[in-house]
Amino acid sequence: MNKRTDILFTVIAFAFTLSGVILRIEGLGLISMDMRAFVMRWYDQLARQGFSALQTGFSNYTPPYLYLLWIATLTRNLLPEVTAIKLISILFDVGNAAWVYKIARIKYDEGPVPFLGAAIFFALPTIFLNSAWWGQADSIYTFFILASFFFLLRNHSLPAMIFFGIAISFKFQAVFFAPFLFLLTLKRRIAWTHILIIPLVYITMMIPAVLAGRSFLDTLMIYLTQADTFRQLTMNAPNLYQFISNDWYEPGLMVGLGFTVLLVLIWAIGYAHKIRTWTPEILVICATVSAAMMPFFLPKMHERYFFIADVMILLLAIYLPRLWFVLLTSQVVSTITYSLYLFAQNSPGPAQVASTFPILILAALTNTLLVGFLFWKQYRLVEKGTLTFTL
Repeated sequence: MNKRTDILFTVIAFAFTLSGVILRIEGLGLISMDMRAFVMRWYDQLARQGFSALQTGFSNYTPPYLYLLWIATLTRNLLPEVTAIKLISILFDVGNAAWVYKIARIKYDEGPVPFLGAAIFFALPTIFLNSAWWGQADSIYTFFILASFFFLLRNHSLPAMIFFGIAISFKFQAVFFAPFLFLLTLKRRIAWTHILIIPLVYITMMIPAVLAGRSFLDTLMIYLTQADTFRQLTMNAPNLYQFISNDWYEPGLMVGLGFTVLLVLIWAIGYAHKIRTWTPEILVICATVSAAMMPFFLPKMHERYFFIADVMILLLAIYLPRLWFVLLTSQVVSTITYSLYLFAQNSPGPAQVASTFPILILAALTNTLLVGFLFWKQYRLVEKGTLTFTL
């Protein structure tokens, strides 16, 4: 790129960054239904009882998030409660932008493209809506997934598994990255012994809560408890289960879980035999497919469970800029499905559910094409070895 292009990219990057800051400030005052029903109650209990509150199962989130929420309560004389809660996720947004920069810098060793990529991440609708508007914590586990992915690109599996262990101790959705890790393990880019680090890290992250008085077994059972929270095949997720009636909940759940496990095995074993040369582009497309296919084929998914897929699709667009339309499509689909719940004033009633159903079907159809395209693009990239693109 010439100097004029460098300057243009830098100006655009600053514009995206400023937009991300403004949009986050705009969303700080919104109190979502989730915050009102759950997170603010947890904050209040931690504010009243301090760290000792962790001895009880007052929250269905894992202790690591509650550690951060407890720290947030220490600012209650300085910051409004809602702002303090959302700042946790916003700070991880900043950290994620830094990881996007570092991952992009592996491909672009000079020039402003990594800065532009990080700035675009910071301004993506599903990123700022999730943290600064909704008050969700998806940016937290994503931070550690991106750290893990960075070290895998560098072929350092030990720190990658440590970071993945931290990610899964925050949110079980980190498991969407597991098929990719399984594939790399089959290809011996990850040592089998390093997989043992994941449960060890998880256990280590639970120790402060256990010391506070919580049962160790209870900390291990949290994700099983979460799984029974809703008896719905899909919670606004634009996936396969929009086309299946919830009357088929039990068989849909069993068949969906079984099919997804089988698909992951076929996908990982198949590409373990097929891939001969690893390139950064192939690593990115494989990680993207892993993050997208899991919430698409698994039952009981929420709309925001495509969060890590949206982030990986951004990285894919950075590594293969001609795929910018994939990023645009994923953002449109996720933003629409976010909005149906985020901007509802009360729990959706039958009339609202009926009115949003056609929108969800359209989003699911679009996402079906998107996931199908990612499968096809992965196959083509592996066939060719790599795709190169220079600016």
